[in-house]
Amino acid sequence: MKKNVFLLCVLAVMALTVTNCETEKPPAAPEGEKLEGTSWTLVGFFDVGKNELKEADRNFVDEPYREILVRSCEGHCYTLGFLEYGDVGGATVVNSFMGGYVVDYTHSTIEFREMDISMAEDPEDGERYYRDLRCVQAFELNDAELKLYYNNRKNYLLFRPWGRPQ
Repeated sequence: MKKNVFLLCVLAVMALTVTNCETEKPPAAPEGEKLEGTSWTLVGFFDVGKNELKEADRNFVDEPYREILVRSCEGHCYTLGFLEYGDVGGATVVNSFMGGYVVDYTHSTIEFREMDISMAEDPEDGERYYRDLRCVQAFELNDAELKLYYNNRKNYLLFRPWGRPQ
């Protein structure tokens, strides 16, 4: 009898342990605020303290390829796309990148992880875009724009939905 009671207690403890070890899923995104499946184009770099936007330079590319890259860059550089399963991808003027992201919709925080980028030399804004993107900590999202905050919310990357005029 003692053996059966002991066995029953062990099974009950194991059941409780298994139940408590299940990982909690992060809260779902509020309606209209889901990042997954959205694509964005960078407008520029915003300094909150100065209330100043520096537009991303889409026209600077080293000679002799300048004409080809400027034409092909229109609307396609400084992009960011949120894919399924926490994957993210995008492009600068000459490079592309892939990685992952983790978002907490309750606290409007986001973290980009394991970002890999191709290695061609980018113009200054391309390097800045990729560097700042890796430092993002928080976000604001609505139909018209996405703000990705970094530097303790002193700066943000301002995006418009891909395909809409800047």
